[in-house]
Amino acid sequence: MGYYTYTMTEVGKPIGYYYGYKTDGVFQTQEEIDNYKNNDQVVMPNAKPGDLKFMDLNKDGKLDDEDRTMIGNPHPDFTFGLTLGAEYKGFDFSAFFQGSVGNDLLNIVKYDLYGGVGWYNAPKDILTTFWNGQVVQTRISQSMPIAV
Repeated sequence: MGYYTYTMTEVGKPIGYYYGYKTDGVFQTQEEIDNYKNNDQVVMPNAKPGDLKFMDLNKDGKLDDEDRTMIGNPHPDFTFGLTLGAEYKGFDFSAFFQGSVGNDLLNIVKYDLYGGVGWYNAPKDILTTFWNGQVVQTRISQSMPIAV
């Protein structure tokens, strides 16, 4: 899949929404890969155990740009702010708080750090966080880039 655009703007959807492939877990075995079929075709024939399982949304038996969709909205439902200030006998105090609620986040730094591409030093938990060959649910696949 390589590198592609992470955001999209089109009529009727949020400006700059997050755009990509939806995932459905991590392939645990070769048998699971071989049985992931649509239209009598293996959807991800080059995948290996430990790769992310991407959803074939249009059910045509192949993973391509037609399977990318809206996967998040960067715009908050609500934003807030609070400014406080006080002064007493020549001393003053001020504080400012702000935040947003309801927006999705796209953590590109995490993608780069955990991507396994060697551009950066890896975090120490990379060895325990990645899929390790045992049939368990993990948060991160074996490595990047992922075969399609």
